[in-house]
Amino acid sequence: MKARIIRVDIEETPGGLFTRSPDLKGLVIGEPTREVLLARVAEALKLLMEASGESVSVHEAEGATSARVTFVIVPAAGQLDRCA
Repeated sequence: MKARIIRVDIEETPGGLFTRSPDLKGLVIGEPTREVLLARVAEALKLLMEASGESVSVHEAEGATSARVTFVIVPAAGQLDRCA
């Protein structure tokens, strides 16, 4: 598996904050605060990859804005595709 970049758009509504991803259809999460929302997104990305049999770590990339956050999904040691 290669590392993956997942962009997550954040939308503020009267009911709280919600996410959508142009890179991963169906990733919709709602939470009352940004901190909790981003933690839930990272957890959901990890669980989705584990459900596909991939062991990964998920990291928030630098450069987030109020409307978009980028996550990097990194394969566990031994699962990274190497360039030849």
